[in-house]
Amino acid sequence: MLPHSVRSVLWSVALLCVSSAALAQVKWTRVGGISERSGHAMVYEEARAKMLIFGGAGPAGFLNDTWEWDGASFVQLFPPFAPSPRSTHTMAYDAARQRVVLFGGMDANGRRLSDTWEWDGANWTLQNASGPVQRTGAGMTYDEARGRVQLFGGSYLGNMPINDFWEWDGLSWTLISVFTGPAPREGLAMAYDPQRRRTMVVGGRQLVSGQLQYFDDAWEWDAAVAQWQFVGAGFPTSLTPALSFDPVSRRLVAVASPNGVIQTLEWTGSSWNSLTTLDNPGVNLQFAFAYDRARGVPLLSFGSRFFWSINTAWELHGQQWVVVGGSPLTDASVRMAYSPVHRQTTLIAGDGGTTTWAWDGRRWSRTAHPQVPFWSLSAFGFHEPSGRWVRFGGIDVFGQRAIDETWTFDGSSWQLEAPSRSPSARAGAVMVPDGNRSTLLLFGGNNAETWEWNGNDWALVPTSASPGTRTLHAMAFDEHRRRVVLFGGAGAGGASADTWEWDGGQWQQLAPLASPPALHSHGLTYDAARQRVVLFGGVDAQNVARSEHWEFDGLRWTQRTAAPAPGARGNVSIVYDARREQVVMHGGVSSGPVQLFSDTWLLESAWSSRFLAYGTACTASFGTPRLRALDEARPWIGESFTVLAEPVSPAGGALLLLGASRQTWNGMALPFDLGVIGATGCELLTSIDLVQPMSSSGAQARFTLTVPRDPALFGAEFAMQALVGDAGGSSAGFVTTDGRVGVVGTR
Repeated sequence: MLPHSVRSVLWSVALLCVSSAALAQVKWTRVGGISERSGHAMVYEEARAKMLIFGGAGPAGFLNDTWEWDGASFVQLFPPFAPSPRSTHTMAYDAARQRVVLFGGMDANGRRLSDTWEWDGANWTLQNASGPVQRTGAGMTYDEARGRVQLFGGSYLGNMPINDFWEWDGLSWTLISVFTGPAPREGLAMAYDPQRRRTMVVGGRQLVSGQLQYFDDAWEWDAAVAQWQFVGAGFPTSLTPALSFDPVSRRLVAVASPNGVIQTLEWTGSSWNSLTTLDNPGVNLQFAFAYDRARGVPLLSFGSRFFWSINTAWELHGQQWVVVGGSPLTDASVRMAYSPVHRQTTLIAGDGGTTTWAWDGRRWSRTAHPQVPFWSLSAFGFHEPSGRWVRFGGIDVFGQRAIDETWTFDGSSWQLEAPSRSPSARAGAVMVPDGNRSTLLLFGGNNAETWEWNGNDWALVPTSASPGTRTLHAMAFDEHRRRVVLFGGAGAGGASADTWEWDGGQWQQLAPLASPPALHSHGLTYDAARQRVVLFGGVDAQNVARSEHWEFDGLRWTQRTAAPAPGARGNVSIVYDARREQVVMHGGVSSGPVQLFSDTWLLESAWSSRFLAYGTACTASFGTPRLRALDEARPWIGESFTVLAEPVSPAGGALLLLGASRQTWNGMALPFDLGVIGATGCELLTSIDLVQPMSSSGAQARFTLTVPRDPALFGAEFAMQALVGDAGGSSAGFVTTDGRVGVVGTR
């Protein structure tokens, strides 16, 4: 072992040190851009070729953020001024003046608003203009022929629907007096048809004697004669339809959600023609819809699914609705599993049938049509030998019956399996890989059975001990310790706080030094980079969702803190993405009041640790010695890790070279050819700032380093290489291993 003074010199002088500020050890990062919302407004800015989104309401409350969609991603803008937080406001784009006009809406206190704002591409400006009374749910569009923004209807004080008609010329509002026209309404759709030079109003609703009355009529405003004309009925009744002009077909296109799934329609000039589309979005309230005129495709953004806000955005490509932003809709059916074969996380979710999604490290995309029945509380995992995801059981939420079917997914299509044996119908079971037996381990689901899936068939595994009958527990395979870890769940006595391990043949209850509270519906996964089992969220014994983050090292549970962090939730779906060395968490359900989350979070070390090979080793008379870390360890702050060189000659021994540079040493460029001193084919790969003998035992040499608990070392990089004695081969008397570059991290 190096003397303390020498180790201090190595770590605090030779390494490339960074800021000495105290830093968090782990961090949560929300990804996927824009947050969940409904009641927002969205228009296309032709001059800038961007969609503009403003405001709305979601789990974070009423919003006044400004976003752009450029066809690839949502980007938040930070103007100096902005309208106050609001929802159910309305916007239109004035192409002649290149301004977005915003009017009205409702604030967080339930007050309807009557202010007019304009957006010039960089900032919002409040317009000093009187005009329409305060309202929500109005329609707004731009008359391209006359250069006027038009506003119709909405809901006034006391939810009173109105049907007044206004125009904005950039300076003032003008009330347009008409004798006949659409009945008073809110939640209508409104758009201008430049092909026919007409403004259309369609759909909407009003409150009559405490009951919602929906409109299926369509009206057109002809500015040439200043009249409204009734043009037909039969539009699908919907809470909040939307309407936009398609620059490709040169027709008005509407979207409505009469049954919770989007229906797309086209106005022929005299009637509505329903369009056949695939993967229709599952959203039914307060979404936004507008055409990208440059790209010729519409964007449908966000809204509510059964009154829970979402952040998913879709584009209609031909007949196919494609998810282009945000996250999958979440509910009790959401499950995730990572494939080391595909190097991809797959998520299943209920959305008009079970939809299948893939995470690429940046965003979600659909990978398959709804080919599997819509079940909740299924078990889901990836079986590496067969290269397929496996789904078992669950509840048919429509028939309220438990399921005993086994389905597999190859990355593109689902298949119903026909095993000779199968677990009985159950819901709330959990399934994870058992790396010791190359199987998927399934446990629980209102029973205490342990089953294995080998890729073709199920087998019931007899056990002498068991965690007992439970459901909604969580499990993860600890790759380092080669154990499946189980925590918590719900049984006859409510939520539990016990920790169990499966070694491939038997269950054993552990007595860790500390433990999370009793939980069910929490998430559990194994972080291979940090060698920790990670637990987040869950529902406690009082049926309250939690936001705690715990980690298990095999001996104790430790509660971790980081800010920002996900909110309290149950039904947590969480996996480890080995390709990117990140824990991925999606969705969940809050408690009191219930909120379905569709957010995606990543957990990783605030300072990632690395110990990576570089360069090449040269061959000795007894083989080619290489460097590696014992147990795949990494240099973590305040911890020790052991470096091995193997094979080595018992008589020759080994020296460990440590340095701060892989580029130069004493004026020489690295790597340096050691053939000049007789070590043919060998290279010096690191500067030599410290030399330490390694302890030899048989064909292996080792050295243990301890990283001081010094925040100044976060992110510090060092290099190492071993000289291995070879008196019987190399004329220099030694050969060299490959190199290793280490980065000091926190876990």
